[in-house]
Amino acid sequence: MNICRLMVRILLLIIFFNCCWFEQAKSYSQKTGKEGFIQIKVPRSERKDVVSLAKYLTQGINGDSMKVVVLSSWIVTNIKYDYRVLKSGHWEKRSTKKILKKRKALCGGFSELFNELCLESGISSEEVIGYTKSWNYEPYDSLIRAEHAWNVVKVDGAWRPIDLSWSTGYTKQKKQGFRKSLYLWFNIPFKIKYKFVNELTYGYMFTPSDVFIKSHLPLQPYWQLLETPVPIRVFEKDSTNEYLNSNNEKLKINYNYDITRYQVLSDKDKYLKGALQAFDYNKKNHRVLGFGYFNYTTELQNEIDPKLKEEIQIEKLDSCLLLYKISKNMYGEYLKDTHRELKRRNTRNVGFKKYLLEENREYIKQHKDNYKAHKKTHYKSRVEINKKKGFVRKYKRRIEKINSSYIKKIKRPTKENGVEFAKAKKYIIELNDLDSVIKKNNEISLDTIYQYINEQYEEKGLFHIKLNLGYQISREISKYIKPYRFIYNEYNRYWIDSIKNIIGENYLINLQLNKSVTSAYDSLFTLNDSVINFYNLTFTNNYMLQLKYLEELKKSSMQDMNEDNDYLKSSTNLISDYRKIIAVYDTIIKINKERLPELKSYIDWNKKIIKQLKFEIKLEYKRFHFFDRHYERWFIFYKNQALYLKKGVAKREVTVKKEINYLNKQIKIRESNKDYN
Repeated sequence: MNICRLMVRILLLIIFFNCCWFEQAKSYSQKTGKEGFIQIKVPRSERKDVVSLAKYLTQGINGDSMKVVVLSSWIVTNIKYDYRVLKSGHWEKRSTKKILKKRKALCGGFSELFNELCLESGISSEEVIGYTKSWNYEPYDSLIRAEHAWNVVKVDGAWRPIDLSWSTGYTKQKKQGFRKSLYLWFNIPFKIKYKFVNELTYGYMFTPSDVFIKSHLPLQPYWQLLETPVPIRVFEKDSTNEYLNSNNEKLKINYNYDITRYQVLSDKDKYLKGALQAFDYNKKNHRVLGFGYFNYTTELQNEIDPKLKEEIQIEKLDSCLLLYKISKNMYGEYLKDTHRELKRRNTRNVGFKKYLLEENREYIKQHKDNYKAHKKTHYKSRVEINKKKGFVRKYKRRIEKINSSYIKKIKRPTKENGVEFAKAKKYIIELNDLDSVIKKNNEISLDTIYQYINEQYEEKGLFHIKLNLGYQISREISKYIKPYRFIYNEYNRYWIDSIKNIIGENYLINLQLNKSVTSAYDSLFTLNDSVINFYNLTFTNNYMLQLKYLEELKKSSMQDMNEDNDYLKSSTNLISDYRKIIAVYDTIIKINKERLPELKSYIDWNKKIIKQLKFEIKLEYKRFHFFDRHYERWFIFYKNQALYLKKGVAKREVTVKKEINYLNKQIKIRESNKDYN
C-alpha cells in the first residue's frame, strides 16, 4: 500500500514539473510593451553616472514638468524591478552607479536614482519611505514596519507624489493549482510563491494626493501632502475615503511649512528628527526608531575629529555608545513586535477557523432541515396522488351506475299506497329552484375560484424557477470560496464576512421562496378542495337525493308522473357535476405529479450543498494548518532581519568600545610620559 502511494506521488511530481516547465517557457515567450511612455535611447557612455545621464536626458528641455516626465519615463522603461533580490531578503543599499550598470533595482533604488537625477536637473525632489498594503500585508494587520520607498517632486510650485517601482509592474501570487491539489489530496507541503508582472502603468505617476494615500502611507504625516493627514488606524482599516469625505473634526497641518523645516535640517538631523516624527505618528513601529538612532549615531561618530583631545573623543564616543544602545533596544522591541505579530496572526487564524466551521455547520443544519422537509412533502405528494386516484375511480364508477334507462326498469306498484306516495312526493326537490341556486353560485364563487387557482399556479411556477436558481447560487458560492483558500492577502475576515453574508442572504431568500412555493401549492389544493366541496354540498347531494326520491315515487305511484324525464334531467346534471369533480381531482393529481420532480430537484440541490459544505469543513482544517506554517515562515524571515540589525549595532558598539579602550591607553601613555619627564 505504501509503495503504491509512493509511486502515485512520484508520478504526480513528474507531471507537475512538466507543467511548470511549460508555464515557464510560455511566460518567457511573452514580451511586455512600453507603449505610452517617452522612449529615449541613451548611449552607453552617457549613462555611466547620474550627472551625464541627467544632462543628456534634459538637454533642450526648459519646463520642470517635462523634465520630470522624461526622467521618470527613462527610468521606468530601462530599469527593471529586481524581484530575485526582494525574495532573497538581502536588501542592501546599492549605489546609483551600480543600478545604472545592472539595470535592476528595488523600490529604494528607483527612488534614489530618480531623486539624484532630479537634483542634477535642478528639480526639487525628496525620497519618502512608508507603508503599503502589498507583498506580505494581511488585512486587519497592525503596520509595524515600513518597507516601501517612493518620491515627492515639486512641479510648478506644487509637491506631487510619484512611485516609479510600482509603475513598472506589480507582485502577485502564483496560481500553483497543481501544488495546492497535491497538498489538499496527498498532504504534500508547499510554499506560497509570488511573481513580478512587468506591466507599465501611469497609475502611480503624478496621482492626486487624496487618491495616492489609499495605497501609500508615508512615515511622516506631512509627506501625505494633505491638509488633513490620514491617521494610521484609518489606513489600516481601509476607510481612507470615508475619513476624507466625512465632516468630523480633523487635525489640520501646513505640510509645505513642515516640509521646508525638514529640508533645512542636516542629513544627520534628518535621520533622528524623521524617525522621532515617524514613531510619534505610529507608536508600533520600533524599527524606524532603531534605524533613525543607528544612522544618526553613525554620522555622529564619523564627525568626531581625531585631532581632538582623547578625553573629548571618549566623551563623544560614550554618547554614541549610549545612542547605539537605544538603537539596539529598539531593534529588540522590533523583534518582540514580530513575535506579537505571529501570535496575533495565529490567534486570528484560529478565530477564522472557528468562525468558518461554525458557519458551515449552521448552513449544513439548515440545509438538512430543508432536505428533510422536502423529502416529507415528497412522500405526502405521492400519498395524495394515490388518494385522489382512488376518488377518481370512485366517481367514475358512480357515473357508470347512473343512466337514464335505470328508472324505466323500475316497476310501478299494482296497488297504490297513498301514504307512501304522499311521503315520496313530499321530498321531491324543485329543479327550477336548484337551477337558480346553481346559476347564482356559479356567478358568485366558481369563476373567482378558478381565476385565483390560475394565478396561484402561475406564481408557483415563477417561485419554483427562482428557488431552483437560488439553490444553484448557494452551491456556486460555496464553491467560490475554494479558489481563494490560499490567497494570502485576500483571505481575511472582511472577505469571509462578505461571502458568508451572500450565502446567508441567499439561504434566507431560498427559505422564503421555499415557503412561497409551499404556500402556493397549499393554496392550489385548498382552492381545489373548495371547488369539490362546492359541487358536493351544493349540487351533487341534492341531485342524488332527487334521484332517490324519484325512484321511490315511481315505486309507490301507479300514475305517470313524468319521473323518467325528471330522472333523466337530474342524472345528466349529476354526471356533469361528477365530471367536474373528477376534473378537479385530475388537476390535483397533475399538480402533485409536477411537484414530485420539483421536490426531487430541491432534495438533490440540498444534498449537493450539504456535500459541498462538508467538503469545505475538511478543506478548512487543511487551509488553517497550512497558514500556521506560512506565518511561521514570515516570522522567521523578519526575526532573522531583526537579529541581523541587532548584530550590526552590536558590531558598532564593539568598534566604539575598542576605540575608547585605545584612547584610554593613549591617555595612560601620555600621563606616564609626563610623570617620567
